Formats: sequence, structure tokens, C-alpha cells
Amino acid sequence: MICYTVSDINEFIKKIFSYEEIFYNISAKGEISNLVCHKSGHMYFTLKDEKSSIRCVIFNEYADQIEFFPKNGMSVIVTGNVGVYERDGIYQIYAVKMIKDGYGSIQKNLDDLTLKLMNEGLFDSDKKRPIPKRPKIIGVITAPDGAALQDIINILSRRMPMLSVRVYPALVQGKDSVDSILSALKIVAVDSPDVLIIARGGGSAEDLSSFNDESILREVYKLNIPVISAVGHETDRCLLDLVSDLRAPTPSAAAELVCLDIREIKRHINYIMERINICIKNVINKYETAFFDFKYKLNYLSPYSHILNLNDRLNDLSLRLYSAVNDILQVDYDSLQKNKVLLDSLSPMQILKRGYSMVVDDNNGIINSVDNMQLGDIFKIKMADGECAVKVIRKL
Repeated sequence: MICYTVSDINEFIKKIFSYEEIFYNISAKGEISNLVCHKSGHMYFTLKDEKSSIRCVIFNEYADQIEFFPKNGMSVIVTGNVGVYERDGIYQIYAVKMIKDGYGSIQKNLDDLTLKLMNEGLFDSDKKRPIPKRPKIIGVITAPDGAALQDIINILSRRMPMLSVRVYPALVQGKDSVDSILSALKIVAVDSPDVLIIARGGGSAEDLSSFNDESILREVYKLNIPVISAVGHETDRCLLDLVSDLRAPTPSAAAELVCLDIREIKRHINYIMERINICIKNVINKYETAFFDFKYKLNYLSPYSHILNLNDRLNDLSLRLYSAVNDILQVDYDSLQKNKVLLDSLSPMQILKRGYSMVVDDNNGIINSVDNMQLGDIFKIKMADGECAVKVIRKL
């Protein structure tokens, strides 16, 4: 058995295309889709009809010769060679010429459907159902093995781990995708989660065409629960975006829009608790101040407080009276002492102490003259250290 490399196989296929003259200078008619104008001047797009599509490229030297500006949905005829891009193993038309062929039927059908649904009110903003702020059950219609589902689950698990996520598996592209999505929508209608996300990753216009299907759009419109469209990347558009209640630019964005972040909730709760504590402290301080004001006024107006004040005043007056009496007594005492000293200095006893004596009668009357004496009278002679009795026997 001969084993070939991938490069060998792609090279063989390329040679087959190069040997067949039918693939040279061939013209093909179709509708432009997924047009990308590279900064180098090259144009990359898909040429499609109702059944098939083929990739095309026009390099800058031929793109400059096109007499109009190509757009998605435009029907054109391109002329060139069919070849193989070996690196990716895909075949495509290497076009050297492009002319208009009117308006593409696929785009026209899409425009007609858009106008029809708009006139019926399926896009009306006043009919959009609000997305619940705190859903408990989130439904997701998407491919069970796709990256979109994993992104949604990862974000929901991080933001709100207690949420219940119900996955309704469906094909999101291909010929059987419409029926698969419709089956999932019917299950959702019975199951009735709080909110539904319809999601898939990015892709070409053909890959997203199922989400422009009229039957799917009408089924979504009939649902009695809010629907978030998360189809493709941010720049991708489909009619499901218009029918649904909210468009998310990506599946990850849908997961963020459908629930609050528990970390933000905790931070908000902590902030509210801090504000509540501050308010409680302010109220307590306010009433504490008022309490002490009332207590002061009550004490001031209380009879007991008045009695205490009078008692304090009485004590003060008592002290002042006591002090005044002491001052008066001290003055009198000092005067008494001065008079005592003066009296002592004038006392006969002081004279007696200097060696004098004093003659008194029985009644202590002072005998200051001999004329007051009679012979035979008995008198007392007082001296400083005592007295004695004498009898007058003669006068000298």
C-alpha cells in the first residue's frame, strides 16, 4: 500500500485542475457573500446560488479594473481559472474579471422576508420582553459540542454558579439545522425556562442562514419567554437578532448579559452594609446628643437638682459665714490680747514686782495716806510674792 502525504494529495489535485481545459477562462454566475477587501487590494469572497457556493479571489491588479464596488448580496459574473490552494486543500476561482448581473435572488428573498416580518410587527421594540435580572433557569439552544456552549457555561459558572443551565441540543448549520432548531424550540416552549439563549459561533453568511429561516423566526416570536440572540461574532447579522428580545454580540456576551456577577453583588452588598453602618452610627450619635441635651435640661429643671443647688449655695454661705465669724473673733482676740498687754503694763502687780508694796484694809481698800490710819489698826501689806498683816503702833 502506497502512503501519500497531505501535500502530495493536494499537489495531485492541483495538477488535475491544471490539466483540464474546462477550468480555464471559465465564467460563473452567483451572489457575493462574505466579501473581504484586504488592505493589499486583494478581494476574497464566496460566490453562491440557492444550492451551492464556491470561494473566489481577485488579486489587486485585476480588482483595480472592476468598474463598480462589489457588495454582499450583489449578483455578478466572474471570469477566471479554477485552481487549488494547496496549503488549505481548497479549490477556488482565481477571477480576473467581474461584471454585474443584477440583484441577487438570495439577498432579494432575504430583503422581502425582512420587510414582510417588519410589517407584521415581529421587530417592534414595544413587543420586546424584558430580560429578567435574576433568572434561576437559563435555557440554551446550541450545538452540544460547540465552543459557544462551553463559553456560556464557563462564564455563567464564574458569575453566578448557583444558576441552573438547561441545554437544548440542536444543529446550528447545514440542511437539517432548521428542523433541529424548531424541535428544540418546541421543547423549550413546554419546559419554559426563565430566559432562552440561542447561540452559535461565527461563520459565513451561509453558515448563519438557518437563523434567517421564517419558520424559526415565527416560532421564536411565539415563545412566552425572553429570548437572547447570540449568533456569530459582533459584526455578524441575522433576522433572529431583530425578532429576539435582545441581541448579544457573542455567546460569551449573552452569558454576561443574562445574569449578574456574584462578585459585583457581594461588593454592592458590602458597600450597602457600610452605608447602613454609617447611617446607624449617625442616627445613634444624633439621638445620643439629643439624649444628653434632654438629660441636661431635665437635671437643670429637676426639683432635686434645684435642692442640690440650694444646698451647695447654703454650704457656700455657711463657709463664708464661718470664715467671717472667724475673722471677727480673730480681730477681737487680737484686740483682747493688746488690751491684756496694756492692762498688764498698768496693773499694780507689775509695780509690786519692782519692789514696791501696797497697804490695804480688810475690804482691800487702798490706804494711800497715814491720815487714814489709826493706832491699833490692822492692815494688810501686799507684795509681789504675797501679803502679810501689820498693826499700827505709831505714826512717824
